[in-house]
Amino acid sequence: MKGATILIVEDEVLIADSICMDLQSLGYVVPFPSCGSFEEAVEALKLARPDLVLLDIRLQGARTGIDVADYINKHFGLPFVFLTSHLSPAVIDQVHKVKPAGFVSKPYHPQNLWANIELALQRTPKKVERQEMLSLMGPRGKEDYRIADLDYMEADGSYTRYHFGEKEILMRKTLKQAMDELPAGSMAQVHRSFAVNPGKVTALTERSLFIHALEIPISRRKRDEIVTMLGA
Repeated sequence: MKGATILIVEDEVLIADSICMDLQSLGYVVPFPSCGSFEEAVEALKLARPDLVLLDIRLQGARTGIDVADYINKHFGLPFVFLTSHLSPAVIDQVHKVKPAGFVSKPYHPQNLWANIELALQRTPKKVERQEMLSLMGPRGKEDYRIADLDYMEADGSYTRYHFGEKEILMRKTLKQAMDELPAGSMAQVHRSFAVNPGKVTALTERSLFIHALEIPISRRKRDEIVTMLGA
């Protein structure tokens, strides 16, 4: 499935670089350099919204790729394929419990990797992310809005302003509460007062991003994440 986005979770840089080059040559999109730890993987999942995750079992830190797989199952429902050289009866038993979409041994062959990815993608129902709805109390009472149509959210004290094109809805909830109600990865908080829909961003500068003519400030500590997220 050319154009599918694949997230690599692998702590060995040389192997990760090799996988990245192979995936790109096969027509896949790799949005980030490899994530080497559980924490990096979680953050990348929120930003990248991949179609599939390639997942090594051994990672940096106390948490393993199996912990990442469990997190994916609970929060994202994405397919993942384990890619590892660490095979033992105990590991295989743990792997089966998290229900991977595939399993590739290292050293891998690119065609074998491709075949496992394609099988996993074909067995997985197409994402309905763009069809997910958000219920908000508007001028005419409670109404449903497509999350894909949400441009950005703006904090206003204990309220949040939802911006859908020229339409604005004010809700009594903090920006954090508003973010927690949305599917993971559907919006990216770029500043303490703003969260944006990555698909709506039209331009990026050193200190801000644009949704058409609208300029939104970027927090300095968030800029590198945003650049990676947008492929800028």
